[in-house]
Amino acid sequence: MEAATAPPPDGASPVAEVEARLEAEAGEAKSKDLDALQAYIGTAMPCLGHSVPHQRRLFRQGYGFAAGTVEDRLGAWDQVWHGATYYETRSQACFFLERVKANARPAAFPTAQRWVKTVDNWVHSDVLSSFFVQLLDERPGEVYPLLQRWNTSSNPWERRQSVVSLIVRARSRKAPLAAPQILQLVEPLLADADHFVQRGVGWTLREAHELYPDAVGAFVIENAQRLSAVAFATASKKYERPFREDLKRRRKAARQPAG
Repeated sequence: MEAATAPPPDGASPVAEVEARLEAEAGEAKSKDLDALQAYIGTAMPCLGHSVPHQRRLFRQGYGFAAGTVEDRLGAWDQVWHGATYYETRSQACFFLERVKANARPAAFPTAQRWVKTVDNWVHSDVLSSFFVQLLDERPGEVYPLLQRWNTSSNPWERRQSVVSLIVRARSRKAPLAAPQILQLVEPLLADADHFVQRGVGWTLREAHELYPDAVGAFVIENAQRLSAVAFATASKKYERPFREDLKRRRKAARQPAG
């Protein structure tokens, strides 16, 4: 958790305290650079241009509301998330969520679900995925049904969450789901029109292949022509070259006109 500091001036809300620090520490980034950063992240929120290491240093300084019970801190950070002006403001809330310990994750579960509904970029989405995948290891009976619901959501970030939260990084998984449980949520999203959902599909297939090369390899071969260019490029980065080249041939053949 973040370190506690002296309380802020009377009347300062959690979001005001966080944003005052972020604004005071903002550099002299050019507007075109900030526009490029905003586009790369994929957020509609304005960016101040802080590097991630600098943002983490600011978080570690602690805030005046960083005290009380876990529920108290969650309530304060929930205000920060929903009242944020800047992309970096929400990142501070994400840093808090990253540090929630296993015994407090169930209490943070409802708050994290609310954040997913208003997330608008892949960076914050991935932090939330890391939280959900840890809770999935610990409480699969609660988390997997939520991912199933998100899988058919009209919100593209919930759809992305439904697959990226299955695995995130294969090597860090303590209790990975079986291959069929992963693939049954990937398959409905193969034709999804959203770019970031497709990146999530590719990421999930790439990481799942490390755990279940036979099952995922067979799935990818069967659906080679259905994979979007984005999903294929993301999924195939770690594949052995012969397998990747075979997939490319299958995709090319599927695009050739009959006759």
